[in-house]
Amino acid sequence: MDPIKGLKSNMYVELARRNLTRHTVRTVLAAIGIIIGVIAISSMGILGNSLKLSVSESLGDVGNELIIYPAYGESIITEKQLDQLEKVSNVEYVIPVLASTGKVEYKGEATYGNIYGIKKDDVLQLVEVGEGKIFRAGSSDCVVGTSLVKHFEIKVGGKVTLKDSQFRVVGILKEAGFGFGISPDQAVFISPQAYEKIYEDQEDGYNNVIMRVRTVDDIEIVKTAIEDRLNKKEEVVHVLATNSILDSIDNIFNSISLFLMGIGSISLLVAGVSILNVMLMSTMERTKEIGIMKPSELHEKMS
Repeated sequence: MDPIKGLKSNMYVELARRNLTRHTVRTVLAAIGIIIGVIAISSMGILGNSLKLSVSESLGDVGNELIIYPAYGESIITEKQLDQLEKVSNVEYVIPVLASTGKVEYKGEATYGNIYGIKKDDVLQLVEVGEGKIFRAGSSDCVVGTSLVKHFEIKVGGKVTLKDSQFRVVGILKEAGFGFGISPDQAVFISPQAYEKIYEDQEDGYNNVIMRVRTVDDIEIVKTAIEDRLNKKEEVVHVLATNSILDSIDNIFNSISLFLMGIGSISLLVAGVSILNVMLMSTMERTKEIGIMKPSELHEKMS
């Protein structure tokens, strides 16, 4: 190795080190600017993807469900329509749901919740019991969601009142979060027979029907089959495919991720401009020193 080149190289390293330590605060601020910019854009991207994954995992289990509601102008799903739905192929289960919103009372306190009349076996298809057991068919027992349990501090064995009728709590559900066909956390589940007793004036039929399709690929086929069977002459039911909602949610979170990445990019740009400003100021302050060093470099090349 040429000793002159080695000396020259060491000189530049020493000059760089000396200039960095000469203005310690400036160096630290420049480094902080770079770190903040990189962390900002990275964290924004990670945050957007984390939100998307969290929602997708929460709703992933309902991606192959169809929710059948009465169409505009209709009030219920009739028994005849339910029979036709049960004949559709490529379906794992068909669950008719009796539903209403009503006052739930417990030890003198009251709040509003969802009241569902669903068969015992069908409830177990939709939710999980975290404590206790499921109610017996035709009994005056019930299971309640976690939001009501937390609100009232309900224990298994307690009694809740629905429209002047008392129901013994035999089970507490696991927290389920948001649902399309039902919202179990703020709900009381009772048997269809018990539901019909306390809501005698309600029209015979069901408020909605939940259908689980065997695979996501069969959703459009099943949806078309339902509409061909029930909406052939006029629209009497509305079919909601939950996978279409999940696709919409996915698109929304993609937009949120891009927005967050944009904010992070602006932070990185601001940090870059600040560093550029510091470097320009450093260069202007050392114009004379640079001018002195240039002729010496030129002289070395000529010699």
